[in-house]
Amino acid sequence: MINGKKVALVLSGGAALGFAHIGVLQALEENGIIPDIICGNSAGAIVGGAYISGISIDDIKRYSLLFNRNQVIDLKLFPLFTNSLLRSSKIDNFLQKLYKNKLIEKQKIKFGAVAVDMNTGDLVEMRKGLVWEAVRASISVPGIFTPVEKDGRKLIDGGIVDNLPTGLALKMGADYIIAVNVINYDNILLEPRNLIHTLVNCMNISQKELLRVKTKCDTFIQMDLKGVSMGAFKKSETQISIDSGYKETCKHIKKIKKDLDIK
Repeated sequence: MINGKKVALVLSGGAALGFAHIGVLQALEENGIIPDIICGNSAGAIVGGAYISGISIDDIKRYSLLFNRNQVIDLKLFPLFTNSLLRSSKIDNFLQKLYKNKLIEKQKIKFGAVAVDMNTGDLVEMRKGLVWEAVRASISVPGIFTPVEKDGRKLIDGGIVDNLPTGLALKMGADYIIAVNVINYDNILLEPRNLIHTLVNCMNISQKELLRVKTKCDTFIQMDLKGVSMGAFKKSETQISIDSGYKETCKHIKKIKKDLDIK
C-alpha cells in the first residue's frame, strides 16, 4: 500500500510482446512502486505470476532471454482431429518448473489471472490455487494450446472476453490501477500466412473493441512495439520488448508518483 492506496498493476496478453511487461515492472520497482495487486491475462499472467512468486526482475529477464519456443512447442501428428495444434506436456512441464508449487493465496502480492469457460463463454477469475495452473489456463489460446479442465470447466485464454482485466483489479480492492497494453491493434493485424496467424488475428479483432469499452484505470500505458512480432521469440526482439516496456513506463513515472503522493 502506498500512502493509503492499494496499487494494482494490470498486464495484458500479447504473446511475445508480453516481454515488455518485464521492463514495466523494472521501471516501477526502481522507483519504489511495488504493486499490492497484479492481474493479468496470457503473457501478462506469465510475467505477473513470476513476479508475485518471488522471482526477481533480473531472473525473469534472464529466463526470458534464454527462452526457446522448442521448450513449449510439441506439435500433434493429426491436429485437425483434436482441439489444439500442440500437446500440453511441454508447456505444462515448463510452467511447473518455473512456478514450482507456489500457491497464489500464499504470496505477498495478490494475484489474479483470467480465462474463459469455452462451454459457456463466462469469464473465469482465478485468485486461488497453484500459480502455474492459473497461468496455464490463461495462456490457452483456442486452437493452439489444449484447454485446461478445472472444476468441471474447460478453460481457454481470457483475452477472448477480457485481455486487460482491470475489472478484476477493482474486485480485488485496488484504489489505483496502472494498466499496460502491449498490443497496438492498429499495427498488429497482418496478412495471415498460416493457421496460427489467422487464429491470433481473430482474437485481436475482438479484443480491440473490448479494450475500448471495458478498460478503467488511473494510468494507461500503451506499448508501440513496431518491428516486433507477436510470434517471434528471438533474443534480440525479446530485448527490444523489455527495453521498450522500461522506457515507456518511465514516461509515466512522474504522473504516477504525483497521483500516489510519492516524494
